Amino acid sequence: MKQIGVLCHVSSLPSKFGIGDFGKSSFDFIDFLSSNNFQLWQILPLNPTNNFNCPYSSHCSFAFDEMFIDVQPFINNQTIQANDIKKLFKVSATAKVAYTVVKQEKSKIIDKIFNSLNLLEIEKIKNEIKKSKWLGDYAYFTVVLKTFKEQDFRKIDKNLWDKQNTKHKVFKKDHMKQILRCAFGQLLLLSQWKKVKEYAHSKRIKIIGDLPIYPAPNSFDVFYFNNLFKLDKKTMNPLVYGGVPADDFCKDGQNWGTCVYDWKKLEIANYSFLINKIKHCLQTYDILRLDHFFGYVQHYEWNALNPKVGKWVKTNAKNFFNTLHKHIDFNNIIIEDLGFQLPSAKKIKNQFNLCGMAVMQMALNNPQNNIYLPQNVSTNNIYYLGTHDNNTFMGFLKGLTYQKKEEFCTAIECKSMNNKKILIHAMNCAVNSKCERVILTLQDLLVQDEKSRMNTPGRAEGCWEYKAPANYKNKARKLIDKFKKF
Repeated sequence: MKQIGVLCHVSSLPSKFGIGDFGKSSFDFIDFLSSNNFQLWQILPLNPTNNFNCPYSSHCSFAFDEMFIDVQPFINNQTIQANDIKKLFKVSATAKVAYTVVKQEKSKIIDKIFNSLNLLEIEKIKNEIKKSKWLGDYAYFTVVLKTFKEQDFRKIDKNLWDKQNTKHKVFKKDHMKQILRCAFGQLLLLSQWKKVKEYAHSKRIKIIGDLPIYPAPNSFDVFYFNNLFKLDKKTMNPLVYGGVPADDFCKDGQNWGTCVYDWKKLEIANYSFLINKIKHCLQTYDILRLDHFFGYVQHYEWNALNPKVGKWVKTNAKNFFNTLHKHIDFNNIIIEDLGFQLPSAKKIKNQFNLCGMAVMQMALNNPQNNIYLPQNVSTNNIYYLGTHDNNTFMGFLKGLTYQKKEEFCTAIECKSMNNKKILIHAMNCAVNSKCERVILTLQDLLVQDEKSRMNTPGRAEGCWEYKAPANYKNKARKLIDKFKKF
């Protein structure tokens, strides 16, 4: 049975608190999906973002970003007062997400909620830390960096990271309240997200989450599991950075500045770190998208000392996916296999019957990408007009020359040259393709142009700020009825 979904990150949902969160904005969006017979909601990573608000460069792949906290329950019980949320109200109507204000104010609100807890509730936090494999260490890690106003753990006194050292023990004792506060934020977010997920299930909607392949060099992941990455043993600085060579997304290639796994050491450890991370994500979401699938098969390394030099490095992909298959159901996995087509990656995809991705916009970029045309796309793919890394479809069409647009229309057998009619035709082509799952972006349902683009690969600033209009439900409904003809 055909499943159709919508790609819209939680942060993009309209909210009176300045950013989409795990409260009313998410529940309203699920209602919107349900009332329009969508079955899937695809989001981006929910982990803490970096200074550029990028969810693909996080300081912890296990944690939630505190900006997603729903503050309404604490307004209702009067823990939070009007004065606590006035700055959030002010940025609720901004055209784009005001991340700086939202993050600062949400953090202050969680501080206040934590300070209202009684002794029994504090004990519950301590018990949850004991049960968790990562929460206590993550909270300690976060508090150390915050105390010293530092973002990089490598610039902190090494004695503070040694659990047997007196400095570590004294710091932990002196800052226990802050550590508990950090852990509390994560537990509260987890509790709220579970309610969102349960509500989605009640509406027969599954949530597709996303897992970035590489963590940032200053992340908790690299700090805690440093032996699994290609680092200088003394300085802990990366020897190489993750990225990709030139492809359809970026003609100069991309150096992400992220750490790269040492696959030989991962294999010795039976891939436990990666498997645990994937299992953790599958508890958070229903279906998981593995970002940059090629990196699990044959990754690209940029030399840290000479950033213009890069090379492909193979992994033992067959062994990894054989091991992973023992722990998870591959029916709940989607692989991002876009751009440059690696034969080795295609072989692993077919061998394990993994569901990949196909993007209609990319069919025009390169002759080899005609596999992304509606009539050619294979069944073991999720079909997109565009993803969060592409332009909106209207922006894509507006950027074409007349000749290129004519070529595209011929390729998808569209007789009109009107942009909106091409968009509707493309949507119908997607939902009537061989792919059993189709994902449309909210921006395309709203017929929005390039100004509403979520991300531009290779660009750091000005991305991830898209915010849907308050009237998105009514506006999208006008287009939905025109394309759902299957």
